[in-house]
Amino acid sequence: MTVLAPAWSPTSSLLLLLLLLSPGLRGTPDCHFSDNPISSTFAFKIRELSDYLLQDYPVTVASNLQDDEHCRALWSLLLAQRCMVKLKAVAGSKMQLLLEAVNTEIHFVTLCAFQ
Repeated sequence: MTVLAPAWSPTSSLLLLLLLLSPGLRGTPDCHFSDNPISSTFAFKIRELSDYLLQDYPVTVASNLQDDEHCRALWSLLLAQRCMVKLKAVAGSKMQLLLEAVNTEIHFVTLCAFQ
């Protein structure tokens, strides 16, 4: 079952970045990273891309996610990463570069063992 949720906003992206930078909050038991997988330039890359994306629209997310803020944040990031891969396949050359810059930053989430 899926439900509509608010769109991923640049503010949400920055909050996720802070979550991943926080010691002890770097993932879930199935998705732990000993070092921060996001570079110090991530905020710039996501801001640059967000200038070209819709900011306020509903997106579909699974309604049966674990009730854990870290798990939900990682799931949201994984869904955003999958969406960016699809967007990149149909984007123009300049948009592809922006999408790839952000995708490179968040690709680590595909290594998580989600259930």
